[in-house]
Amino acid sequence: MIPELGLLFLIISTVLALLLALVPLIATAKRNPYLLSYSKPLALWVPLALCLSVACLVYSFVVNDFSVAYVANHSNTQLAIWYKVAAVWGSHEAPCYFG
Repeated sequence: MIPELGLLFLIISTVLALLLALVPLIATAKRNPYLLSYSKPLALWVPLALCLSVACLVYSFVVNDFSVAYVANHSNTQLAIWYKVAAVWGSHEAPCYFG
């Protein structure tokens, strides 16, 4: 249930980020200050939704929820809790642009 909740928060943050990109443009084009006032709440909700999504991923690492492929590929039951939390960021592969 928690991984699905994390995915939902990720989808919500994506939709809010798209709205944050479009609403100020539309508000400026129409010269609508009421519509422009939605920019600040959107700018606050996007990082909140992203943080909640990452928190769900951290929880999946901590409780060894191996139904999440990312957790299954980058964690195991023998890791200490701090290493599991660090694996959320530490297991990101850097793209190789040169060969």
